[in-house]
Amino acid sequence: MSIIVETTIKFISGFLLIFGIYLALQGHLSPGGGFSGGVIIAGLIIINSLVFEKRPSKNFILFLELTSLLFIMLIALIPLLFNKSFMYNFLPVSVNQSLFSSGTILIFNLLICIKVFSGLSNMFIEFYEERGQ
Repeated sequence: MSIIVETTIKFISGFLLIFGIYLALQGHLSPGGGFSGGVIIAGLIIINSLVFEKRPSKNFILFLELTSLLFIMLIALIPLLFNKSFMYNFLPVSVNQSLFSSGTILIFNLLICIKVFSGLSNMFIEFYEERGQ
């Protein structure tokens, strides 16, 4: 890769990471959420992997993916223990437009962000290794 590509990726990486996290955190207040934030973060990981040829550990990415899935399932099933419906919002909810106003939706957005970026990153690593590059 040329020095221009490497410098540009170094420059925009921080912005993309912050924007992906922002989308995951603000998904219950505005359009966006865990899926779109996870796709942006996965794109950042994929771009950095292609440009700098440094990929994250496949085991670590798989651990993140499975752990986030486990927590999504646990938080969705916890209300059933208390005779509530599946995915019942058991955390306090407020009416103002603050970051912590949505109860469990914020937690789901963050976990889905982790699940999506780790799943897409894992697919990229598998394709990259299969191709033999």
